Amino acid sequence: GLGEVGEGRGLQAVVDDARLADLVRLERWTGTTTGVWLVVDTRMATTENPSLAHATVRVGERHWKASNRPGLGAMHATTLEPGLPQAGAFVFELPREVLEEPGATRAVVRLADSGDTRLITVIEVGLDLTALDHVGELELERTERTRW
Repeated sequence: GLGEVGEGRGLQAVVDDARLADLVRLERWTGTTTGVWLVVDTRMATTENPSLAHATVRVGERHWKASNRPGLGAMHATTLEPGLPQAGAFVFELPREVLEEPGATRAVVRLADSGDTRLITVIEVGLDLTALDHVGELELERTERTRW
Protein backbone atom coordinates (compact mmCIF):
# COMPACT_ATOMS: atom_id res chain seq x y z
CA GLY A 1 0.00 0.00 0.00
CA LEU A 2 0.92 3.68 -0.13
CA GLY A 3 3.66 4.54 2.35
CA GLU A 4 4.51 0.89 3.03
CA VAL A 5 8.12 -0.18 2.39
CA GLY A 6 8.36 -3.32 0.30
CA GLU A 7 11.55 -5.33 0.39
CA GLY A 8 12.85 -8.36 -1.42
CA ARG A 9 16.09 -9.79 -2.69
CA GLY A 10 17.98 -6.84 -4.14
CA LEU A 11 15.38 -4.05 -3.77
CA GLN A 12 13.63 -1.82 -1.25
CA ALA A 13 10.88 0.52 -2.46
CA VAL A 14 7.88 2.51 -1.31
CA VAL A 15 5.20 4.49 -3.14
CA ASP A 16 4.58 7.59 -1.04
CA ASP A 17 1.95 9.29 -3.18
CA ALA A 18 0.30 9.29 -6.59
CA ARG A 19 -1.70 11.92 -8.45
CA LEU A 20 -2.84 12.94 -11.91
CA ALA A 21 -1.88 16.11 -13.75
CA ASP A 22 -2.63 17.68 -17.12
CA LEU A 23 0.82 19.31 -17.31
CA VAL A 24 4.03 18.54 -15.40
CA ARG A 25 7.23 20.51 -15.04
CA LEU A 26 10.68 19.41 -13.95
CA GLU A 27 13.29 22.14 -13.97
CA ARG A 28 13.37 23.46 -17.59
CA TRP A 29 11.24 20.65 -19.04
CA THR A 30 7.49 21.10 -19.49
CA GLY A 31 5.45 17.99 -20.17
CA THR A 32 2.35 18.56 -22.22
CA THR A 33 0.16 15.69 -23.30
CA THR A 34 -3.14 15.01 -25.00
CA GLY A 35 -3.69 12.41 -22.28
CA VAL A 36 -3.02 12.69 -18.57
CA TRP A 37 0.12 12.31 -16.46
CA LEU A 38 0.20 9.80 -13.62
CA VAL A 39 2.87 10.99 -11.17
CA VAL A 40 4.10 8.39 -8.67
CA ASP A 41 6.35 9.59 -5.83
CA THR A 42 8.69 6.84 -4.70
CA ARG A 43 11.70 6.05 -2.57
CA MET A 44 13.93 3.24 -3.80
CA ALA A 45 17.28 1.60 -3.04
CA THR A 46 19.01 -1.60 -4.01
CA THR A 47 20.33 -3.94 -1.37
CA GLU A 48 23.01 -5.65 -3.47
CA ASN A 49 24.18 -4.02 -6.71
CA PRO A 50 23.84 -0.58 -8.31
CA SER A 51 21.19 -0.41 -11.02
CA LEU A 52 18.69 1.90 -12.67
CA ALA A 53 15.23 2.50 -11.22
CA HIS A 54 12.43 1.07 -13.33
CA ALA A 55 8.63 1.33 -13.14
CA THR A 56 5.55 0.29 -15.07
CA VAL A 57 1.84 0.74 -14.53
CA ARG A 58 -0.87 -1.72 -15.52
CA VAL A 59 -4.52 -0.91 -16.04
CA GLY A 60 -6.48 -4.00 -16.98
CA GLU A 61 -4.51 -5.67 -19.78
CA ARG A 62 -2.68 -2.46 -20.78
CA HIS A 63 0.85 -1.58 -19.60
CA TRP A 64 2.95 1.59 -19.72
CA LYS A 65 6.61 2.22 -18.88
CA ALA A 66 7.61 5.34 -17.01
CA SER A 67 8.21 8.20 -19.43
CA ASN A 68 11.78 9.22 -20.20
CA ARG A 69 10.60 12.66 -21.39
CA PRO A 70 11.34 14.46 -18.07
CA GLY A 71 15.09 13.88 -18.47
CA LEU A 72 17.73 13.25 -15.84
CA GLY A 73 15.90 14.74 -12.85
CA ALA A 74 13.18 12.09 -12.73
CA MET A 75 13.32 8.69 -11.08
CA HIS A 76 13.55 6.68 -14.34
CA ALA A 77 17.09 8.05 -14.89
CA THR A 78 18.28 7.45 -11.33
CA THR A 79 21.00 4.99 -10.41
CA LEU A 80 20.05 3.12 -7.27
CA GLU A 81 22.83 2.29 -4.81
CA PRO A 82 22.82 -0.33 -2.03
CA GLY A 83 21.47 1.16 1.20
CA LEU A 84 21.23 4.73 -0.16
CA PRO A 85 17.58 5.45 -0.95
CA GLN A 86 16.63 7.96 -3.62
CA ALA A 87 13.33 9.87 -3.59
CA GLY A 88 11.74 11.02 -6.81
CA ALA A 89 8.84 10.77 -9.20
CA PHE A 90 8.08 8.40 -12.03
CA VAL A 91 5.75 9.94 -14.59
CA PHE A 92 3.51 7.93 -16.89
CA GLU A 93 1.82 9.45 -19.92
CA LEU A 94 -1.57 7.76 -20.07
CA PRO A 95 -4.43 8.19 -22.53
CA ARG A 96 -7.20 10.19 -20.88
CA GLU A 97 -9.80 7.51 -21.63
CA VAL A 98 -7.96 4.98 -19.42
CA LEU A 99 -9.56 6.73 -16.42
CA GLU A 100 -12.96 5.53 -17.68
CA GLU A 101 -11.92 1.87 -18.04
CA PRO A 102 -13.11 -0.67 -15.44
CA GLY A 103 -9.49 -1.52 -14.60
CA ALA A 104 -8.75 2.09 -13.57
CA THR A 105 -9.95 1.32 -10.05
CA ARG A 106 -7.38 -1.50 -9.78
CA ALA A 107 -4.26 -0.11 -11.45
CA VAL A 108 -0.93 -1.61 -10.36
CA VAL A 109 2.40 0.23 -10.18
CA ARG A 110 5.38 -2.13 -10.41
CA LEU A 111 8.80 -0.98 -9.15
CA ALA A 112 11.99 -2.86 -9.99
CA ASP A 113 15.68 -2.36 -10.60
CA SER A 114 15.55 -3.75 -14.14
CA GLY A 115 13.17 -3.80 -17.08
CA ASP A 116 13.49 -7.59 -17.21
CA THR A 117 11.53 -8.60 -14.11
CA ARG A 118 11.35 -12.35 -14.67
CA LEU A 119 13.80 -13.36 -11.92
CA ILE A 120 14.06 -10.30 -9.68
CA THR A 121 12.11 -8.65 -6.88
CA VAL A 122 9.21 -6.46 -7.98
CA ILE A 123 7.37 -4.24 -5.53
CA GLU A 124 3.71 -3.82 -6.53
CA VAL A 125 1.31 -1.16 -5.24
CA GLY A 126 -2.36 -0.97 -6.18
CA LEU A 127 -3.93 2.37 -7.07
CA ASP A 128 -7.45 3.53 -7.78
CA LEU A 129 -6.82 6.04 -10.57
CA THR A 130 -10.38 7.34 -10.32
CA ALA A 131 -9.83 8.40 -6.69
CA LEU A 132 -6.50 10.24 -7.17
CA ASP A 133 -6.19 14.02 -6.92
CA HIS A 134 -6.19 15.56 -10.39
CA VAL A 135 -4.50 18.95 -10.85
CA GLY A 136 -4.00 21.13 -13.88
CA GLU A 137 -0.28 21.73 -13.39
CA LEU A 138 2.32 20.04 -11.19
CA GLU A 139 5.92 21.07 -10.45
CA LEU A 140 8.11 18.00 -9.79
CA GLU A 141 11.10 17.91 -7.48
CA ARG A 142 14.40 16.60 -8.82
CA THR A 143 15.31 13.10 -7.55
CA GLU A 144 17.51 13.29 -4.46
CA ARG A 145 19.07 11.12 -1.80
CA THR A 146 16.76 10.56 1.16
CA ARG A 147 16.15 8.38 4.23
CA TRP A 148 13.64 5.68 4.96
